[in-house]
Amino acid sequence: MTNRPTAPADPRLPDGDSQATPLIRVMDGQQHRIEDRVALEAPLTLMLNGREWVTLLATPSHLDELVLGFLAAEGVVRHPDDVSRVVWDAEDGRAWIRCPALTPAARDALLVGRRTLSACCGRGHPGLVFASDTDVPPVPTGPGLRRLERLPAWVDALDGSARAFQDTGGLHTVALAPLTDDDLLDDDALRDGVDRGFLVVRSDVGRHNALDKVAGWCLLHDAPKPGALAIVFSGRVSAEVVVKAARLGAALVVSHAAPTTLGLQIADALHVTVVAFVRGGRLSVYTHPERLGLGHSAPIPY
Repeated sequence: MTNRPTAPADPRLPDGDSQATPLIRVMDGQQHRIEDRVALEAPLTLMLNGREWVTLLATPSHLDELVLGFLAAEGVVRHPDDVSRVVWDAEDGRAWIRCPALTPAARDALLVGRRTLSACCGRGHPGLVFASDTDVPPVPTGPGLRRLERLPAWVDALDGSARAFQDTGGLHTVALAPLTDDDLLDDDALRDGVDRGFLVVRSDVGRHNALDKVAGWCLLHDAPKPGALAIVFSGRVSAEVVVKAARLGAALVVSHAAPTTLGLQIADALHVTVVAFVRGGRLSVYTHPERLGLGHSAPIPY
C-alpha cells in the first residue's frame, strides 16, 4: 500500500486502546470517586474513490491494518498494491482511499450507499455520530432509582433468564425493566431470580439484534413512557447500544461488562445513566449518577 502515512493521534482518531475516565465506584455501600481505563471506541469513515462508503466503530489502534484488512474482507482488494493511496483526515475522522480497479463486489457495495459497522457484532445502524441519528432526543429524567441493590439483582436475574445462553454460551441477552417505586417491591421480589419484574427478555447471537427485538416488543405493547425504563444488558456498552437504548427511552443501561469511550460520550449527551461492571457488591456509575442519588459524599445504603 503506497502513500500510506500512519494514522495520526487526534480526538477523532485517537491512537490507542483505552483512556482514563472518571467514575463513581460503589463497593459495599461506600462510593468512591476514582479514575479507571475505558476501552476506546471511535468512528472512522472510509471514503472509497471519492464516495462515502462505510463507517467503522472500532478501537482506533493499528488503523492502517484495520483499513487494509477490512478492504480485503469485503472483497474490495486482493493485494496491498490494489490500494494506490490512503490519506488520513484526523479532524473529520476519515480515511480517503484510492483503489484504481474495484472488484465487481466493491462496485455493488458503493451503489448501496453508506453503512455502519460496529466494533464486535457485525452490521449495526448509523450511530449518533451521523446525521441520520441527530433526531434522538435526550432521555427524560423520569422517576430515578434509589435502591442500588436492584442493579446486581437485575444482572443476576438476566443470567438466570438466559436459558439459551446457558445452553449455547453464544448469545447476548437483553431485558427491559420498569423503573417503579422501589418501596413497592418486597424482599421476595428482590430475591426472585427470573421473574424480577422484567417486562421482556430477548436473546440473539448479535447484541444489536437482541436490542432490536426488545424495541419491536415495545412497538407491539404498551411500554412505560420514556425515562421510566432500564435496559439490562449482557454485553459491552458501546455507542450503538446507547443510541438504541435512548431511542427506547431507557434512562439506565446496566451491564456486568465494560463501556466504551464513545458509548459514554453519547450517554452523557443523551442523559442516559450507564452502570457497568455490576458484579457482586461492586458497580461503576459512569454517567448521570444523579439519577441513582449518587454524587454526594455520604455512604449509600446498600
